[in-house]
Amino acid sequence: MMQNDVESDLGWALRRISTAFRTSADDAVGVIPGHGRGYLVLLAIDGGAEPSQAEIAHLLRLTRTMTTYLLDDLEQHGLVQRRASTQDRRVRHVLPTRKGRALLRTTRAALRETEERLFSPLTGEESETLRALLARVAAHTSSGGD
Repeated sequence: MMQNDVESDLGWALRRISTAFRTSADDAVGVIPGHGRGYLVLLAIDGGAEPSQAEIAHLLRLTRTMTTYLLDDLEQHGLVQRRASTQDRRVRHVLPTRKGRALLRTTRAALRETEERLFSPLTGEESETLRALLARVAAHTSSGGD
């Protein structure tokens, strides 16, 4: 089959890949309050660093207000807890609960299956290279949101 201009367009390819990923990933993250954003919060706080609400907002490129509402929802569902900083009482650090960690583990496993299906035309090395390149480009974008 001959590749036409549309099929070689970067925007077309990114849109098509994004749509395929989101369609499958929505099932996995749909059980988390805030869906994809809630998943990213759980992922961001899983490493033990105890980021502040402001740091999470900055990392995920969300407004502080949106982050507060998202964390309220995650906290109401028992997935995160917030603690006041010992250095500055105005700062709230966010930590995952056991329930939050367990949900993150199952969600990550489901998302790995989605990624494996999506990257099935690639070798393992090609898949890792693509992930690394996409992460590098994403880190240098200036605007967040979807």
